[in-house]
Amino acid sequence: MVATITDLSKTLKSKQGALLTEESCLEQGPQSPAAQTHIKSLIDAGGLVLEYQPIISFKKDEKHRNMFETLVRLKDESGRLLLPEAFLPIVAAAGWMDKVDLWIFRQALAVLEEMQTGGAPDAVLFVNVATATLLSDQSIRAIGACVSAARLAPGSSVVE
Repeated sequence: MVATITDLSKTLKSKQGALLTEESCLEQGPQSPAAQTHIKSLIDAGGLVLEYQPIISFKKDEKHRNMFETLVRLKDESGRLLLPEAFLPIVAAAGWMDKVDLWIFRQALAVLEEMQTGGAPDAVLFVNVATATLLSDQSIRAIGACVSAARLAPGSSVVE
């Protein structure tokens, strides 16, 4: 699978107001069993989507580098993409953050490996993970194992 590198921020921001104000179980709050069931069903249906936003420098005469920020979205039943603030609080409240972070990290590493072997050996990916994930010894060991198993250029994956 080849990653499409797109900046959808304008499109998503214009739609986000409607997504956050429509009546749904998302409005019931992150502790709501209905909201958690809804988000879990979207995740279980393969709704997590990663996008890769280029990181660019605005400094004059700076050489372009293949650096990308990994962004997570969640596709709802109608195919609309939800921004993280619409679903990550529910994921965190349900105690699934470490599982979602590890899924994101594994997928991002697979894409990075494909980018590097496909002609961009200098590609670097930044992946944000939750503080709770970074504080978990088990999660840190899993992240380390993923990095060790991947065939990546040294220093090409950055955990934030």
